[in-house]
Amino acid sequence: MQREGKGLRLAWNRHLSLAGGIALCPPPVQSSGRGIACYVGGGPVLSLVTGSAALVLAGAWGMPAQGSVGGWAAAAFGLTSLGTGLLTLIPFQRGELLTAGWL
Repeated sequence: MQREGKGLRLAWNRHLSLAGGIALCPPPVQSSGRGIACYVGGGPVLSLVTGSAALVLAGAWGMPAQGSVGGWAAAAFGLTSLGTGLLTLIPFQRGELLTAGWL
């Protein structure tokens, strides 16, 4: 959605670097170095914690090997979340944008 004059217009996002939610919620302007580190590092940490919790839940619901649909869903979510957390910890730069791994 883009502002155009006094109205709004729907448009495709053509900037892949702005595809994530982090671009939608920038940190406060007066953030300290520690505040920025917590803000940026919070994404990977939350992904790792959520992924681990989902895998524990998958085990409690009966691992996918036992045919539990809830177990399959929790395991898939957990593995995806863990993968996302680990990938964002790898230092990577695209233009001026850096991953959390640069902290």
